[in-house]
Amino acid sequence: MKSLLPFLALVVVLFPGTAFSEPPEPAVTAYQDWMVICVEKDEGTVCTMRQTQDLKTEQVSGRLVRATVGTRPDGTAIMELMLPLGLDLRAGIAVKVDDQPEFGASFLTCTKDGCMVLLPLDAKLLASLKSGNRARVFSRPFGSEKAMVITISLMGFSRAYQEIQ
Repeated sequence: MKSLLPFLALVVVLFPGTAFSEPPEPAVTAYQDWMVICVEKDEGTVCTMRQTQDLKTEQVSGRLVRATVGTRPDGTAIMELMLPLGLDLRAGIAVKVDDQPEFGASFLTCTKDGCMVLLPLDAKLLASLKSGNRARVFSRPFGSEKAMVITISLMGFSRAYQEIQ
């Protein structure tokens, strides 16, 4: 142990900011109903945008939906929807932006945090989201015939998306 102490002291002296430092806090900016979260990484600043809705009643509380938008390394945009556990995965989801036609998507996986759907954002869908008021996500709880509808506000979406480009 005695031989290790001088080494640790040398590390702290030579690298004072990195020896035991915590990662920097992400920068968070609100754009109406969307948050832009930027994190410093080795390759530069990485920004995503997010909206989270929680459900809290006397019987249950937890996250209802988390919508995260980011860009892939090739520059294409993608939205990750994290929905609650207990949904019928076979049915997938349907998404409808304002009065546009709805489209379907499949679940990718479920974790302890919920069930994930990835939506590639092509130019048409991205334009709908930027100019829209709300996106509705239809899913079906397991064992139910009735769809559950989650409404995602698009207020601030366009401005937040500009920031993550």
